[in-house]
Amino acid sequence: MQPAPASPRSWRACRNAWDATGHTYAGATVSAVAAKNLNDASGIPARSIASWLTQIHDSNGLTGIDVLVVDDLLPRFRPYQDAQGVPKLLQLAAA
Repeated sequence: MQPAPASPRSWRACRNAWDATGHTYAGATVSAVAAKNLNDASGIPARSIASWLTQIHDSNGLTGIDVLVVDDLLPRFRPYQDAQGVPKLLQLAAA
């Protein structure tokens, strides 16, 4: 796991590199609004952490995703609400 780039421009550069190397990617954010913002700014398809956890719970997992971009604003905005969701998502992604 690596720290996230700081700007949408950096995200676009990452996305271009992943595209060039054939990697698939997706984003995980605190909300659907944040997912739309990440997608609009970078072209990285994103969804909320709650949506990812539902998909994982329904046995679809993270199949086909090589890179999972986790919104780096999580700890600053909602640490108490995401305290269980983020570690669980990261643990499942690493499995």
